[in-house]
Amino acid sequence: MQVQLCSSIARLQCGLRVFTRQPPDAVRPLHPRGGTPQLSPPVIAIFTLQIVLLTIGITRDYQLKHEDNNALHATFARSHLQLGLGTTRGQNYFYNPTSHEGTFYPNHPPGPGLILAVFYGLTGHDGPVVTRAVAIGFHVLGTWLFYGLARRVLKQRWEVILALLLYVVLPESAFFGRMLNHEILVLPAAILLVRAYWESVAGDWPRSRWMTAMGLAAAWAACSGWAGFFAIGACALHSAWEAFVRRNPRATPPFILLTAAGGMLFAGTIAHLLSVRGGDVAHLRTLMASRMGTGEGGRHLAWLGRIIELHWRYFGLASAAGLAAMVYRAFRWKAAPRDPAQEVGLIFLLAGGGYVAAFLFNATKHDYWQFLLLPASALGVALLVRGVRAATSLPARRSLRRVLLGLVIFDIALATAVTLVQRHVKKEGYCIRIVQELRRDVL
Repeated sequence: MQVQLCSSIARLQCGLRVFTRQPPDAVRPLHPRGGTPQLSPPVIAIFTLQIVLLTIGITRDYQLKHEDNNALHATFARSHLQLGLGTTRGQNYFYNPTSHEGTFYPNHPPGPGLILAVFYGLTGHDGPVVTRAVAIGFHVLGTWLFYGLARRVLKQRWEVILALLLYVVLPESAFFGRMLNHEILVLPAAILLVRAYWESVAGDWPRSRWMTAMGLAAAWAACSGWAGFFAIGACALHSAWEAFVRRNPRATPPFILLTAAGGMLFAGTIAHLLSVRGGDVAHLRTLMASRMGTGEGGRHLAWLGRIIELHWRYFGLASAAGLAAMVYRAFRWKAAPRDPAQEVGLIFLLAGGGYVAAFLFNATKHDYWQFLLLPASALGVALLVRGVRAATSLPARRSLRRVLLGLVIFDIALATAVTLVQRHVKKEGYCIRIVQELRRDVL
């Protein structure tokens, strides 16, 4: 009896170690060479669900939380189309047709306005449907890229399907994935960047392929928004760790490319912003200080609490648990075999978390600033479920498995249902006022 008890305890301990130390076969992904993602019935169903969720109220005016961003970038796009790039210099530009005066808004890289100008010019329409359709198109593209990445780094088919489903239904994705803003353009670029980087250090892509993909993704991310530089920086930091700590010689070329490209793109972006402000460095200094909360009393604990609240609302508690487990495993790297999903998830966590941490004050006011955490969250929950299944593999623990997995499902379903209903039903007075002012005063 004592021998059986000791044996059972040993087997349970072995299963529990999967949270921090995956078994050897867990580090081998389902599709180690990548390949073209396949459209199986579950995948088709998930993409269909995503399009249904994203197109809710696609024709209505901008009245919901943060939807004033759509109107903001729409006016920049109209300025590009009606005034020409010679006047706007490819930068965000407010133009008042009544006074015939204009002013630059050099607070961000100009990607969203330029992209909208292209589609407005192609379609001949500049209303909410086209604006939201552009955002939805980029988000669906990002989902497809994430599907390919998930197949590359996850072990089991059910893990890929689960991660893809989470990526689609989490409220951060299902609601803000239809809003044209910087993050919606940055995320697919970030996923392509991480895929190219991962293939450079652990895959079979030829150098010409991953270098081309990495260069294009870095330029795309940098032109789309400040968040893009955090994605570049996260890949650069991971490649430095690979090259100089883990002594992986394959990580040296991507490290050089990422640091060189990232530095040049950042310098070019700053130079472009300064050029339209007559070299006013003080403007950028003031802008960054305001986003970091300088002069706001340094209430960092209160801001952090607000960030956690937003994460619970838009991602669920299961996501927080998955990300926490991912961080915990990272500190046990010497004791654990290398897991591709864990490594890739950490890169996205570093990118998204770094973006929020750097501009913590502003992140409390913009619910969509955690958008870059979507891949990390989806992979983190998939790994968490894998750990639960392994730790409760004993017949005596099957009831515990059902309870734990049921809690995960309930948490995600509750966060998704409650948040989506609230966001689609409740009109925001601030949004309505800003949209009215933009339409009254500028193009």
